Order: sequence, then structure tokens, then C-alpha cells
Amino acid sequence: SRVGASVIAALLTACAIGSVWYWLPGPASSSTTTAQSLAVLPLKAFDAGDNYLGLGIADAVIRRTSQTGGMVVRPTSAIQRYVAQDPDAVTAARQLSADVVLENFKPNTMHKYGLDYATLSKTNPRLIYVGHKGFLPGPYEHRTALDEVVQMMSGLAYMTGRPGDPLRAGTSVNDIMGGMFGAIGTLGALIQRGITGKGMEVQSALFENNVFLMGQHMLQYAVTGKHPAPMPARVSPWAIYDVFTVKNGEQIFLAAVSDAQWATFCDALGYTDLKADPSLATNNQRVHQRPTLLKTISDRLALRTADELAALFEKVGLPFAPIRKPEDLYDDPHLKATGGLADILLPDGERAGG
Repeated sequence: SRVGASVIAALLTACAIGSVWYWLPGPASSSTTTAQSLAVLPLKAFDAGDNYLGLGIADAVIRRTSQTGGMVVRPTSAIQRYVAQDPDAVTAARQLSADVVLENFKPNTMHKYGLDYATLSKTNPRLIYVGHKGFLPGPYEHRTALDEVVQMMSGLAYMTGRPGDPLRAGTSVNDIMGGMFGAIGTLGALIQRGITGKGMEVQSALFENNVFLMGQHMLQYAVTGKHPAPMPARVSPWAIYDVFTVKNGEQIFLAAVSDAQWATFCDALGYTDLKADPSLATNNQRVHQRPTLLKTISDRLALRTADELAALFEKVGLPFAPIRKPEDLYDDPHLKATGGLADILLPDGERAGG
């Protein structure tokens, strides 16, 4: 309800978060929680070991210009210093009065500096401590995890690539989703603290994130006893559900996933012969003839441009998608109209994307 949302927004606005991280799950969680009006106090990385701060990702992800109104960042000079350069930064971090601490270091790293939940909660029993790890506690927890590591061991790379050629997904899905699950856990813990008055420790992990993504394929095997094929080799449940190369070599994804959509598809494109063909009347019939049907349709679509097809499919309400590159999204009219792209500042002060 609107009242409930207002209460939650008021609760979150009053919270301060200490964020300690060295790679994507930390800032991903920070940016998600700050989008809910929480204030972030970025402690940055303080371990002199391997980290990726040189890439400039850290500040770019968790800073947003004040004009956007979505993220509030309250850095202080004490907590922005590296321990490797100034040991007093650890003391400053311990004395920080935060509602939530986010971290994504290897197991026992925070304990080494006396910044673990057991230590901090002694002086701050209302603290919510969110750890982003490679694995939840268990046999694998000591392993070094990367997004690609868990994609390979959890089935995502197998399902993404061609048979015999496992392929990492096109973005750091587990790093980002790990941060989102951490943020969700943070919100739940804040609500629980409002009831009990006590904080808690929350953990999110890359491996378990990926297993969650694989749930549909695991269930398919459990129900049918058949191993799901990688996506490029799968048997599509729909006949028209593919990327088509059209006029001038452009590409566009088009779909018709029901008998009603098939009729609309044929009417919109003027394929009266296909609509009247009794052997194509149902989706199952079309799937059985998919190779031949796709060849026929591909030849006909090659005479039309991607823009023409996009306008036509949008008009009649059929699923479609242009094939875009990430950089194309900066000019996406929908994102521009809805404010879906937020300005961010890089460490050198320049705006990203412009």
C-alpha cells in the first residue's frame, strides 16, 4: 500500500550504511540500497591485497550526482583512507555509528581487522552486518570465487554456450545479483530490527545466486528426467521465437508464442497462405515444422527493414526487440523519458557516458 511504502521509505531515509568492498557485489548492493534512500558511508578497500580499485569502478558505481535524487553519499575523510596508508582508518571504522555495514572480502578478512559482526555488534547490538561472499558457509567457503568461476560450476556457462563450448554470460550476473540479494536481505533485516530492536548478520553468495538462476533447468530435469540442452541447441517451445536477419543485414528478434499471436503475425505481414495452412494451425504443429517454417519466413522478412518490422510489431502488440549494443542504451528513448539512466561521477570528476 502507499501508506506502507511511505513508512518503509521513512525508515530507510533515517539509516546510514558503512560500505566496505573491493569488487562488484559490494557497490552493487550499496547502489541498490541507496536507490531506496539509504545513505552510504563508503569505507572503500582497506586490505592491501588484490583488488580492482585501479579500474575506477568503485567510485563510479556508488557515487551519483545530487541532482538525480536517488542516491545520498555522505563520505567522511576518516573512513575514506586506506589502512595500508593510515592504520587509524580501522579505528575510525570501528567507531563508525552505522545502521548497516556491507562488506565483500574473503572469509576472516574482516575478523583480522576486528571489523567482523561478532566484534562490532558488541558495541552496536542494533547493527545489521551484510557479507557478500563467493559461497555461503560450507565445504566451498574457503575458495576464491569469481563470477565466471560460479557460472562454470553452477550450470550457467553450460546453458549459455553451444554444446561442448561453455560460455560466460554477457554480464557479471552473479556479482550484480549478489549485491541485489544483499540489499533485499538488508531491507528485511531493517524491518525485523524494527520489531525486535536487535540487529543481525546477513550473507549473500555468488554460488548460491547462480544455483537460484538454474532452478528452472534443475526442475525440468527432476520432472522429465531429461537433461536440458544448452540454449543455442534447445528445442524451442515456440516456432516463431528467433533472431532474423532482414534487409541491409540488420537483425531483429521476433516472436509469436500462441495460436492467437500466430494469427496476428500472419495478418500483420500478409501471410494469408501460412495462416490458411491446416498443418500450421497449432503451435505444436508449427514447432514440428520449425526448420522449414523459419526458412520460409526468413526469406520473406529479408525484404523488410528492422525499423519497419519493429513499428509493425509494436502496432499489433507482438513481441519484438532490436539487437543493440550496451552503448546504444545511452540513447534509448524509453530510458531517457523515464529517468532510467542516472548520472555518475568517475574518480577524475568526469561524467560517465558523456
